[in-house]
Amino acid sequence: ALRGFSRTSDTDSISAQSWPVWSCAAVPDPCGTFVESRWWDMRPGVAEERCFIIAGRATLEIGGEQDVVIEAGDWVIFKAGFSCTWHVEVDISKHYEYFDVTGKQWTSSE
Repeated sequence: ALRGFSRTSDTDSISAQSWPVWSCAAVPDPCGTFVESRWWDMRPGVAEERCFIIAGRATLEIGGEQDVVIEAGDWVIFKAGFSCTWHVEVDISKHYEYFDVTGKQWTSSE
């Protein structure tokens, strides 16, 4: 398994439907290649981002590891500290939400 990244067999896409949606255009759009943000820096207490890919396809280039392809229908978990470069091959969209170390949905303390 790759450190900081995993796929899950969780198929509860119904619960994910209420989560926010993030989308990105594919290459050759300049937005289609980017380095994963440090989202955990802006969200104290967040341990992971859980995602359900609802459309598209991307290759994640992970330094020193084998590239990983994610596509529509995949559940993906990004752990805080994970780093990769996204190469979006087909316009991609995902439902996503943040969770703390206990597995509870993260909420801002502000």
